[in-house]
Amino acid sequence: MNENRDSSLDCTRFLALLEEAWVGANGVELSPEASGHIDSCPECRGAAQSVQNIDSSLRQGFAELGDWVGPPSPARMEETLRLICPPAIDADVIRRMRRPLRLLFWSLFFAFTLLGCFALAVAVLKVAAGH
Repeated sequence: MNENRDSSLDCTRFLALLEEAWVGANGVELSPEASGHIDSCPECRGAAQSVQNIDSSLRQGFAELGDWVGPPSPARMEETLRLICPPAIDADVIRRMRRPLRLLFWSLFFAFTLLGCFALAVAVLKVAAGH
């Protein structure tokens, strides 16, 4: 690649600008400085032409793909969502599941409370009997 041929922009910087412009997906628009570098550097002009050819091929290919595939139907979107999203659990089911769990946890809480009271009563009796 040529370095600074009638331009203050070197080839490495030009290729970086070309890549940024192309990745921007707004078409390939270059600064006036980069356009001036294209006029003076045949290698960079070829690179820019290659990027333009690739860009137009991709645009044409995606346009043809969109015409061939078409947008999905509402029924197809519903089916896809049904397959990837788990069904919502009904509120009645949640209430039915919650009640036995709540009874179990409260029973355990009261059992441990009674066990603690028993242990405290035994400790108090031991202290009282020791004096």
